[in-house]
Amino acid sequence: AEVRPKRQKRSRQLEPGWFEKVVELSERGITVQELLAFYRRLGKDLMPHYDPTVHTTRDVVRLAIIPMTRETGRALAEDLADEPRKVQVMVTHTWENLFRDLVAAVVADALEENTFDLIAHVLQEDSFLVAHPIRGHPSNFLYNKKLAQEMEHLQK
Repeated sequence: AEVRPKRQKRSRQLEPGWFEKVVELSERGITVQELLAFYRRLGKDLMPHYDPTVHTTRDVVRLAIIPMTRETGRALAEDLADEPRKVQVMVTHTWENLFRDLVAAVVADALEENTFDLIAHVLQEDSFLVAHPIRGHPSNFLYNKKLAQEMEHLQK
C-alpha cells in the first residue's frame, strides 16, 4: 500500500489592507427603516419590473443598487448616511435567495420574531404595513451584510 505524506495546512495570511477594509465595512450601517424605504422604491422608480416572488438579492444589486450608486461610486449605505455609522448587527446572506426574504429576515430580527414568513408575505402585499411597527422601535439597528461576509472569511 502506498503511503501518502500528510497534507500540511496552509496558514492563512491576511492580505495587505484586509483589516482596514473590515473596519471600513463596519462603518457602512443601514437602519431597518432605510432598508424598508429602499425596498418600497422597488417596482416603482427603482427597477420598475421588480417582482418580489422572482427577483434575488443579486438581481436587486445589479439592476437597482449599482445603477442607483453609479454616479457617486459609493456603497448604498454611504449614500444614505451623512457620515459613517457603526454597524450594530451583521447580516449574512446568499445572492441567490429572494431579496424580499432577505429584507423580511432583517425586519423579523429587528422585531425579535422567530420566523420571517409572515413578514415576507406582508412585504409582498404592502410594505408600508411592515414599516409602521419599526418606526421608533428601539431595535432600529444598523445592519450590514458585507461585514458579515468578511468576518466569515476570516474564520475560515
